[in-house]
Amino acid sequence: MPGRLAGAAVGLLALAGTAALAAGAAAPSPRFSTPRRIIASTPNVPSAVSGSGEAVTLRPGSGPGPALQLASAHGRVRTVGLATTIAGYDNPSVAISDSGVLAAVWDTSSTAGTTPDVIEMAVGTFGTPPTSASVLSAPEVAVSGERAFVTPAGTAVAVWNQSDGAFTTVRASIDPAGGAPRAVTIAANEAFVGGGLDGAGRVVLIEQDGGTFAEQTISPNGSTVSSPHDFAVPTAIADAAGIAGELGVLFDAAGAQLYSWRAPGRNQKLQAVWRSSAGAFGAIQALGRSADLGDGRQQVALSSSGHAVAVLSAGGTGPLRVRFASELGHFGRSQRVGAPGRYADMPSLSINGAGRALLAWLDSPASAPGTTKSRAVVAVSRGMHFSSPAQLPVGTGLGSRYLGDEPLTAAAPGGRPELITYGGARGSTAVGQIAFLTG
Repeated sequence: MPGRLAGAAVGLLALAGTAALAAGAAAPSPRFSTPRRIIASTPNVPSAVSGSGEAVTLRPGSGPGPALQLASAHGRVRTVGLATTIAGYDNPSVAISDSGVLAAVWDTSSTAGTTPDVIEMAVGTFGTPPTSASVLSAPEVAVSGERAFVTPAGTAVAVWNQSDGAFTTVRASIDPAGGAPRAVTIAANEAFVGGGLDGAGRVVLIEQDGGTFAEQTISPNGSTVSSPHDFAVPTAIADAAGIAGELGVLFDAAGAQLYSWRAPGRNQKLQAVWRSSAGAFGAIQALGRSADLGDGRQQVALSSSGHAVAVLSAGGTGPLRVRFASELGHFGRSQRVGAPGRYADMPSLSINGAGRALLAWLDSPASAPGTTKSRAVVAVSRGMHFSSPAQLPVGTGLGSRYLGDEPLTAAAPGGRPELITYGGARGSTAVGQIAFLTG
């Protein structure tokens, strides 16, 4: 959800083998449904899953635009190409509600020679998916930060930043269930930092202008956008906000928020702080160094029930380390996941409403990192410990070697269903796969 996911996430990486997961017994290895083929992955591939187990993934299409891939734990994968007016897409975000309303938004910044950029959006349902996309913005010098949300009332909301070269404006498209979509200017001369759904079903937006932060809400039926409410933030957050893409904001169902960022400087240290539903900030917590910060990956995940997990990566040179926290609490001691003699890369993590985290990454032998000898692996948390990493299942007729299709996870904010997309190989061709966690 920030960055990649809709919604939000945390990681932990290090292969198991004989390595223990700190104190406590490791959870049993996860079980998955039979994997099914999907369009092969490329960077910037978001996925979202509803509490009823309906999943949507946005991937490259056969035409100039992307394609929706729709799947559930049982049944075939449906691929729906989206007719677009402008070729190319980048920075996509997807969302799906428990009732099956889905939304996808992206920009055209990846298109060669396309300047200025525009925002496009597709809205529909799992049962009746959209087949075309609408242009939401007039061409701008730059667009960024787009996020898709769907409220429990079925209102689809897309939020993004757009710039004319001098000023940044936060814009939104609100598409009520059964109503006409409308474009809204959320805030002028400010930037969209992050957002989420609160326990009342509202879309909560956080914006910033230098050291000034504001909060606004969109009602569940999309009829009302609140006036901005300014609030003070710790100096460290205000400093981090000036680093594009470095500040993440996650929400739980009670309205608490979890901010995470990289401390400015060379040490790549991950920091976090809670903000209660009453608006009070707690103490800033230093979580440790993580070499993966700055590559667009979420380093922290928060469930609707207030459970959080953070991942710290050595940058592919060893196990991942993870730290857990719950209900506005302090992050505990770091735990290693994986074997010291293996390389871990491209971690992806999600967490569901029950606080169960799903972590996937590419595992490589120390002698050949990032090659076709790599394998996609996964670990699942039970309480505050992860299972030993297990290799992801490979579809019939596919090889198990890695060919460039990184693993990506998604979990339902309020439910149990989790899914994962990852690669396989058929000859020298990368093949995408999707599977659901079943136990």
